[in-house]
Amino acid sequence: MKKIAFFILLIAIAGCEEEPLLGPSGTVNLNINALFAGNPLVLGQAYQAGSVEQLQFDELNFFISNVKLLEEETTDETDLLDIGLADFSGNASGEAETYTFRTVPAVKYRGIKIGIGVPSSSNKSSASSLGAGHPLKKNFDTHYWSDGGSFFFMKLAGIYDVGVRKLLLSFSQPRTTTTKP
Repeated sequence: MKKIAFFILLIAIAGCEEEPLLGPSGTVNLNINALFAGNPLVLGQAYQAGSVEQLQFDELNFFISNVKLLEEETTDETDLLDIGLADFSGNASGEAETYTFRTVPAVKYRGIKIGIGVPSSSNKSSASSLGAGHPLKKNFDTHYWSDGGSFFFMKLAGIYDVGVRKLLLSFSQPRTTTTKP
């Protein structure tokens, strides 16, 4: 009987797999800066654009997606962010838009990949199919173009002052995708 119990215990131990040990990790801050003529862009501030012309930006935001760190010694990529909105619209001081990622593997990285816009796999999403905290759901009312059935990847608005009259500057660009039959 002792031999059978020992045999069952041996099988039970052999069947257990060790959980992989998590190596050291750290925090990564991704700072995205909006610049105009090499200086921090401050919304609501007028910038000289010529001898008489002035530009004033009042809104700037765009989606970033598929953010990955590229490991130096391998071809591995560390996923950081599926999608987020870099929104400078409430920024009247020219500060960077910062994303903080915790528990990033502590290895050497050679670069970063950042997509601009909504990935094509998510671009046709409906608001009801997205979770409550999803960036596309939170920005659906302001960044979804219903006529085109897709999201704007960037919004830019402001004023172009030519000295005699002011023109409203507005640019919203949907991301379009094409499919081949």
